[in-house]
Amino acid sequence: MMGDHGSPDMVKAQALKDATMAHFLLMHLREGGRFLHFNGTYHSDFHEGIGWYLQQARPELKVVTIATVTADDLDRLSDEDRDRADIVLIVDEDVPGSY
Repeated sequence: MMGDHGSPDMVKAQALKDATMAHFLLMHLREGGRFLHFNGTYHSDFHEGIGWYLQQARPELKVVTIATVTADDLDRLSDEDRDRADIVLIVDEDVPGSY
């Protein structure tokens, strides 16, 4: 998993949470249905986390991820951020965050 979230136990706890969310999403997904699930970026950045568990359980699913990044130049996206999600929204770094 990407990022630094403290101890190895924290990473394991995060993975367990991702697996649990994927399990319940699959449990409620109807045949031919669609799901919109909102989560923090650590749960889906770089197609890891929840999406990874969904694909492991049901490889035929189409999972689309959306992420936001901040940048000082809204016309340029770093190579790392380009791979962060299927759709990447660039927000001016001067916009106040909510955290």
